[in-house]
Amino acid sequence: MLRAVIPRKNILSSIRWISTTQKVKTGMDPKVQDVANKEMSEFWDKNAKLDRPISPHVFIYKWQETNTFSILHRISGVGMYCGIICLAMPYAFLPYSFPAYITALKSMKLGSALLFSTKFTIALPLSYHGLNGIRHLFWDFGYGVNSKSIRISAFFLGFAAFALASGLAYF
Repeated sequence: MLRAVIPRKNILSSIRWISTTQKVKTGMDPKVQDVANKEMSEFWDKNAKLDRPISPHVFIYKWQETNTFSILHRISGVGMYCGIICLAMPYAFLPYSFPAYITALKSMKLGSALLFSTKFTIALPLSYHGLNGIRHLFWDFGYGVNSKSIRISAFFLGFAAFALASGLAYF
């Protein structure tokens, strides 16, 4: 088992100090709060005496492909949500209709490379999140839930999302 750089006893004593010395106004009966603080102090003392490890942190685990794809799925979901908000707010408050702004963008002659990269930036989270959602639906029905299938589908998902986003950006 890996241990943190900071000595464990120092962490336990600092947590115990914070939990037992802070009096927070919670609306809870002070007697109940004192009992809760006493129980919490006993809990940390018992764990220190038994030399139990503190709950492991994310950084002690071996990094896997599935971690990466899970985090990317969440980031793409948040990114799409923020993108929708950023596109919806101007549409709701600007004076002209949406097609007028599209016509104005086309008249700027920004170049095909900039247009392709903008479309790709919008299409990549959409395609990745959608394809990963389909992969999760397969998992819900019990298909491809073993370790080898998860790795294969993860790499296929990355390739397919990139290819789909490129195709969508091209047209």
